[in-house]
Amino acid sequence: MQGWRKTQEDAHTALLDYDENGSAFFAVFDGHGGEEVSKYCSIHLPSFIKETQSELYHSDLVEALKKAFLQFDRELKRPDVINQLRKLVSLDEMEEIAENESTILRKEALMPLEEVMKSSFPELYSNENKNGETSENNKEDATSDNKIDESTHSENAPGEKENNKVSDSSSNGDGSKKDIDPGPSTSSSLKSAKDQAMKILNKTIYEAFLQDFDSDDDDSSEDENSLEDDDSSEDDDDDIKAQHGSSDEDDDEEDEEEEEDDDLPESDFENPFSNVHVSTMPGGGSGCTAIVAIIKNNTLYVANVGDSRAVLSREGKAIEMSEDHKPEDDLEKQRILKAGGEVTIDGRVNGGLNLSRAIGDHIYKRNDSLPDEEQMVTALPDIRTYELDPEKDQFLFLACDGIWNSMSSQEAVDFINEKMKENMSSKKICEALFETCLAPNTNGDGSGCDNMTCILVKFKKSSDSKRSLDDLADHSEPPTKKGKTSVDTETDMFKPGPSNA
Repeated sequence: MQGWRKTQEDAHTALLDYDENGSAFFAVFDGHGGEEVSKYCSIHLPSFIKETQSELYHSDLVEALKKAFLQFDRELKRPDVINQLRKLVSLDEMEEIAENESTILRKEALMPLEEVMKSSFPELYSNENKNGETSENNKEDATSDNKIDESTHSENAPGEKENNKVSDSSSNGDGSKKDIDPGPSTSSSLKSAKDQAMKILNKTIYEAFLQDFDSDDDDSSEDENSLEDDDSSEDDDDDIKAQHGSSDEDDDEEDEEEEEDDDLPESDFENPFSNVHVSTMPGGGSGCTAIVAIIKNNTLYVANVGDSRAVLSREGKAIEMSEDHKPEDDLEKQRILKAGGEVTIDGRVNGGLNLSRAIGDHIYKRNDSLPDEEQMVTALPDIRTYELDPEKDQFLFLACDGIWNSMSSQEAVDFINEKMKENMSSKKICEALFETCLAPNTNGDGSGCDNMTCILVKFKKSSDSKRSLDDLADHSEPPTKKGKTSVDTETDMFKPGPSNA
């Protein structure tokens, strides 16, 4: 359902014949900043997982999902993929992008130059957090030699997940502890790095300003120089030296400045303007969540990035198969600060995105000194597995936060179970759920105003030997094997406008 939003930015995928063994694939992608990334994911991510991780897909699906998500996210920066994303951008969105770009230009024109540099080169400013200048939390973590001993692997809290035998493969890195050298340990060193960056930026602006004049004079200058003899050239050199003065001391100063410039990574400042407006590019300021569920050999695998959610109903009890990724969470906040970002009081990364993990959003993934899984916003998924019991498990429910902002996991499970007792079809249940969550107007706190997309996967008990065609969705289903959980799925793309709700 589009709800009260101007556009529908969600997408979904439901494949009952995902591979040759009858595995099933379900996913919901909640887009933000545009619909192109969510649409692209729904079209390409299922095959990408199998094709790029073909060996791991059959031997270690958990690891295959992690690698596939990160690699898929990197693919979004390829020029050919960016062109495909542009084709998925709606006309309304293109107009909005143009308007946003003008707004960004006006905003940056009024910003101090250092603020522009900070937004364009976050890696220069990440040292502030590491040295405890901007984060009290990092002060506590700092050691006497100013090295950070950080564990990037999240520990599972004991509780319901263990009781329900949910295997959680949550992570925020490679799971290992390591010492990380935060670079210069004094504010003067950081200031020196910033000064060099400003110097290079000013030089680039100056050269760009003079470029047109240089190009106009190139041809005539070459002709004139060819007519000059060696004596006149020497005279000119003498005149220049007389006017400006020259000394070994000046040469030494220039050499020192060049050496200081060489100390900085050229890749960071080669093109100071290359990333300034990345937010206006498809996949730069746009992205999506991804909640992916694969049922393979009677095992449920759920990979999650963002705040969409998957919930399993076992004998009426809600078992959460994912955890929402929010910037204010301790583990997520530590990573954001380390990457040079900040979490504002309203729980947003640098005052923008209210998610800490997403596919796309590459404006938050520009710290070249850190791997993909340690960026401010990462596409590294949390993965949980669950052994299905066809006699106890009733259904799997995947939905974007448009549902979860209005209902808890247990409330959604109770609602669906109640409708199932009334023999309501899966499609009608989804529609009833949307109508219940939809706000009557936009005067509230925003709950019930978002796009809403969900997938309801009903499990057939092994004792059910026959299945009615009336219960089928728009998808076919492979033959049910004895003792194996079979599924009946309905997805809903019901999109009435607010006035029709």
